[in-house]
Amino acid sequence: MGIVKLTSGTGAAQASATFELLKLWEVSNEVIGMSFDTTASNTGSTSGACTLLEQKLQQNLLYFACRHHIHKLIIGGVFTALFGPSRSPNIAVFERFQRFWPNIDQHDYKPLNDPRQAQPFLHQLHTEVISFLKQFLAAGTGYMPRDDYKEMMELCLLILGEPVCSNDESYHFRIPGAYHLARWMGKVIYCFKIYLFRHQFKLTPAETRHLLEFCLFSSQLYVKAWISCPVPCDAPVNDLLLFHQIVQYGTVSKQVSDAAKKKLEHHLWYLGPELIPLCLFSQKVSTEAKQQMCEAMLQCGEDWSSHGIKLHDSKKLENKELHELVAASSTSALRCLGVDVKLLTMNPAGWTDSPLFDKAKSVVDSIKVVNDSAERSVALMSSYNESITKNETEMQRLVQVVEDNRKRIPDYKKTTLKQYETR
Repeated sequence: MGIVKLTSGTGAAQASATFELLKLWEVSNEVIGMSFDTTASNTGSTSGACTLLEQKLQQNLLYFACRHHIHKLIIGGVFTALFGPSRSPNIAVFERFQRFWPNIDQHDYKPLNDPRQAQPFLHQLHTEVISFLKQFLAAGTGYMPRDDYKEMMELCLLILGEPVCSNDESYHFRIPGAYHLARWMGKVIYCFKIYLFRHQFKLTPAETRHLLEFCLFSSQLYVKAWISCPVPCDAPVNDLLLFHQIVQYGTVSKQVSDAAKKKLEHHLWYLGPELIPLCLFSQKVSTEAKQQMCEAMLQCGEDWSSHGIKLHDSKKLENKELHELVAASSTSALRCLGVDVKLLTMNPAGWTDSPLFDKAKSVVDSIKVVNDSAERSVALMSSYNESITKNETEMQRLVQVVEDNRKRIPDYKKTTLKQYETR
């Protein structure tokens, strides 16, 4: 609808700008949820943009917090725990590797080789990750907005000892790029590359040990979790699974597990009762588990007054199942999405034959649980701000022209563009 220019980044400024934009488009009464990063300016209980926007709209909204945001914090916490805090935006070992890259023999790389990989827990993760990444890359239709997503997955397969190229072709490694401390994906890609060529690139014993721990965690657990998290119906079950896996990872490395769990513990409200019903439409959840969730929701009734960010007790959550996270606001949230709650009284085994289920699933599938596209839009507008016009009204109109053009013209192939030459 628009990319608003703010005078400040406070929660009040963001809430006011969003509210005015909703009023301008006359859709204030149509809003049911918010997609956002979990920064304090957004999620603060008194002055956060989410709370203030709810007050302005005078209604409760669903919280579709960005899963990628917390995943960035997790990998950042693990990296800092292993390599220590940095006083510089650049990372010394990455900088050395970038300079050394021309001397690397790309045909001579070595995957992970750690005796802990024989443990049942890691062996199971190893098998699941390889299968998932191969299917995802083969499909070619998944969530892959940038080339570095694909590079990260390919390097993950190489780290795990799986070939990426078919027909005995050699994998072509990309030249190491930006190594700024803030680029979380740069950390994963750099560490994968450095560890693959650890026998060619000089490392200290401490660096080798830390790289091993980082690559083991990233390849066995983190990459799959990152790629999986944008699917809305799988979001709660993925969140709970990630928490359980991070806790269990303590048997592999307590240092890594504690660092990851510390970051995740501050965001366990992701598993709030309002979003748990999304799992009813997930193929990852068994029919029996869905039945338990339905029974719990019917038993709890509806109460939308109990709403907002509430932290879980991490110790109690370790043994929780999905139906145990249901509360009175779960059914209210489902109704807020426009889902007919009669669905809860039906046997989940027969849902696929029900028009009620098809309609509800189409709604759930349209939800965004990551806000990557919004971030890219804001970044693009910031880069080009005032390059075309300095008039804010004209800038907002230009945003709509671009949006309309994207809807009318599906791609930029010559055959497609020729159809619009004379229009």
